[in-house]
Amino acid sequence: GRILSGVTFEAADDLEVELRYQDKPIAMRDARWQNPFPISAWVGGTYSFLPYPFPADYDGQHGRFELALAVDDPRFESLRYYFSLHLVARNYEAHEFRLEEYSLPDLFVLPREAKQDT
Repeated sequence: GRILSGVTFEAADDLEVELRYQDKPIAMRDARWQNPFPISAWVGGTYSFLPYPFPADYDGQHGRFELALAVDDPRFESLRYYFSLHLVARNYEAHEFRLEEYSLPDLFVLPREAKQDT
């Protein structure tokens, strides 16, 4: 996915986006993947996750998982994007691991309004 400024429509910079399940960060499959994912100028506002697989009771089991993306940065209004994935369990050997790709729409962060004393 990609996070953009809601003011300039340019790529967001210097913030983190977190992938959550049941309001908790999801563990990543490999230590090289980060959650939360740091968004910096060199990634052009894009983020990517490789979650650890959800356990299944049997091969072919279907499951729907309600997930959320979260950005909590004091400079911006909190961002929550909720989505669900329908997954089917497959019993692969470790060397047969298959990666599925899911793309999400562009998301926008808006700056917090400065509080004015009256």
